[in-house]
Formats: sequence, structure tokens, C-alpha cells
Amino acid sequence: MLKEYSDFYSQASAILQRVEETLEDLQFDERKQAVEVFAAQAVSMCQGHCRAISLLLDADLFTDSIAICRSLFELCFNLLWINSTTDEAERLARAYKLEGDTYFHFSKEVKLFEVDVNSESPLTSRERLREINEWLEQAKQDSPYLTASTANGRVEFAHAPPLTERMGQQLRLQYYHIYRFMCLFTHPSPFLRDLYLQHTGRSESPRELAEEPLKRVLSYTLLFVEMVAGNAAKLMLPHAADRTSIVQRCYDELFEITERANKGYFATAGHKRI
Repeated sequence: MLKEYSDFYSQASAILQRVEETLEDLQFDERKQAVEVFAAQAVSMCQGHCRAISLLLDADLFTDSIAICRSLFELCFNLLWINSTTDEAERLARAYKLEGDTYFHFSKEVKLFEVDVNSESPLTSRERLREINEWLEQAKQDSPYLTASTANGRVEFAHAPPLTERMGQQLRLQYYHIYRFMCLFTHPSPFLRDLYLQHTGRSESPRELAEEPLKRVLSYTLLFVEMVAGNAAKLMLPHAADRTSIVQRCYDELFEITERANKGYFATAGHKRI
């Protein structure tokens, strides 16, 4: 059965590549059209990740594929969060927050190094710390739209709310439990212990134990990829109306793959075209 899912992901990757090729000549302003830029990147990431999952399944590295599924989950609900408001200025602000988020968290780590550099055995030099701070300040100057003023008047990088808040209550109830299950595969956990530690008298192989929940996760992840493709198309196609029919055909093919992969894991009645 995992060979079937490997084929699903290989087909999805090929479809997304066609979408990329159809829209690849679109030119977007990274600041004024950050939402479209995010959507274009999302399609590219989905294309590569789907191909990687297919290869991992073919190599029988079945649990490793879950780490990539987790990345696709986050990508999907980041894009949905951006696109869940009709206010264009707010959509742009949300894209900025997601882009600035990495800088924001990196800055927090740098503040820890600023304390550490005064210790007896610092992990970095003052010179290196100065270079990092200069790099961050230059990033603020180069991309001021990724920053925000704090209550005390400091300029810091903007950042997004936690994933659960970005999802909202309804989507969290529908899908967040899938994400928490994916997280079991990213570090040692009771589930991985039961998979990989040999127990006396156990007849099932790790693959046999994991196959059913794995198929469920793979099925849902294809749904998330489809959601990315549909939302990305809605954001990008106004800039390429002459190619709407091609992208729509690609999306319909992706929808059908998700239907075939479902196997009853999520309600067919709830699976609707975007």
C-alpha cells in the first residue's frame, strides 16, 4: 500500500511542477506583493517535498517522510492564515510577520549570546557578536516592512502568533491532532520506542505497526498540499488570467489524487474544491 502512496506523491509533484512552469514568468514585487511571493514559494516547496516523500517511501524510510509532512502542514496553515482575511493590507501584514518571524527568533537567541559573552567561558567572541548584530541591523534597514515598533519605542522584527492561533478554533479542531501525531516522529517518543525497540515475542515489524497511521498521515498531507495549491492559485491567477484553464486543470488532477488517497480517512463530503 505504501507503493501506492509513493505514486500519489510522485504524481502530485509532477502536477505542481506544471503549475510552476505555467506561472514561472510572473514577476512580483517582494514588498508590495509579498502574499503572491509567499504563495509562489509555497507551490515550489510542495513540489519538492512531495517528490522527497515519494523517494523516501520507495526507500522504505517511512517514518522519515513524516518530518516532511509536518513541514507541509505548517506551510499549508501559514498560507491559509494569510488568505483567511479579505483585507488586503492585513494579508500583506501577515505575510510580513511570517517572513520576519525567523529574524525575530534569531534576534532572541542573539540576546542570549550578549549575556553569554560576559561569562568566563563565552561561546562566541565579541567581534563575532558585533558582526551578527550589524547583519541584523542591516536586515532591518533593507526590509523595514518586516519590523514593528515595540511599546518602549524599540524597532524589532515583526513576528507571527503561534500556529494554534493562526489556525483558529475550527481548523485546529479539524486538523491539529494530525500535527501533534506528526511531531511524534521528530524526536524520541513512546510511539517510536514501540516501533524500533525490539520486544520479545512481537511478531509485527516496525513497518507493519506504523503502516495504518502512516497512510492516514500521508492521506491528510495530500489534502494539505491540495489546499496550498488551491489557495496559491487564487492569489496568483489574477496576474495571469490567460493561464487560468491550465492551472485549473492541474488543480482538478490534484483534487482527484487526494480523493483516491483518502481511503475514508477524512469525510469525502467535506472534501470540496477550492
